Amino acid sequence: MWHLAALTVVAAAVAASGGQASHAAGGIGDISAFVSPDGRVLALVGSGDGIQVIDVTNPYAPGPAGSIREVPGIPADESIRWIATVPMPDGRVVALAADGAGRAGILDVTDPARPVPTGAVPPAGGAEPIREMAVFEAPGGHVHVLLAWEGGSRVINVTNPADPVVIAIFGNAATPEGGTVRTP
Repeated sequence: MWHLAALTVVAAAVAASGGQASHAAGGIGDISAFVSPDGRVLALVGSGDGIQVIDVTNPYAPGPAGSIREVPGIPADESIRWIATVPMPDGRVVALAADGAGRAGILDVTDPARPVPTGAVPPAGGAEPIREMAVFEAPGGHVHVLLAWEGGSRVINVTNPADPVVIAIFGNAATPEGGTVRTP
């Protein structure tokens, strides 16, 4: 129930800030919420217009907090289909965004009013659409992202967002990797 209410609030905020609130109209691709270092509750909304940052601290009065059109590694005319946020061990907040063609980029959203392009995620072997994205903290303070597509998945170390490193590639029996796990 909370997810539906949050989606409604964010869609209303996107519409109020001049964006499109209809997925069918090419508007919202994905939403990720996080708490900023100053304690505000914010939502990143990926769309055909880049990424909008919406302050939803007061769900009865959501409002725009920032936006960015360019995401590293993703052409400006592509819609953001997936987005995830992760607090970094050093206190920064990083967002990972992906389009429908298998490309992904990283933004620093620590200052929600001014998201900063940080780095592009190394591309997969083909241009298969990313089907799922998950961010997790690994031992030793490392931050990794798992990008999955129909033919397999990749684990990428994004601890240094300016220099993401592919650390593992998983394939399934239908791919040239033949269901094996390999490291670059």
